[in-house]
Amino acid sequence: MKYFLLGIFLTYGCSCFSQLGNRSKIELVEKRGPKLSTPYIDSLKKVLAGANQKQLFEIQFGLFREYLPINKDSSSFYIDKALKQAIILGDSADIVNAYNAKGALLKSDGDVKKAIEVFKYALDIARRNNLRMLVKYLLNNLALSYTLIASYDTALAYNFESLKI
Repeated sequence: MKYFLLGIFLTYGCSCFSQLGNRSKIELVEKRGPKLSTPYIDSLKKVLAGANQKQLFEIQFGLFREYLPINKDSSSFYIDKALKQAIILGDSADIVNAYNAKGALLKSDGDVKKAIEVFKYALDIARRNNLRMLVKYLLNNLALSYTLIASYDTALAYNFESLKI
């Protein structure tokens, strides 16, 4: 039974790779590719100059997503700016989304332990504000992160908790 559950966990856990929104890194590369995303990035940067407070977060988060498959340093720069903007606005959902994205970026860079800290911090915020879908995403990201560091019991516990939602 234990091996059966572990098999289900591994199958489910691998399919729940980081939720960064409606598009994954692979989709970004397949649809536009690195060369085709430059005009879109340029247009986002032009709009950034005249944006209001709420639009700043959306544009910075968009730049993070666009740079993710082609330039991790720029992607990291824009998610940090988006996170600061979300904190200024006090929008809990945006704060959680930014921390989730930051954790996913850290995890993809191989800093899994730091990513776990970021995911846990965001999970506390999401739970306090009853953001159910974001809680589910964070639980899945935590499960995957614990799988990467071979802490299977903890990963399984997060997967089961995610399934309850």
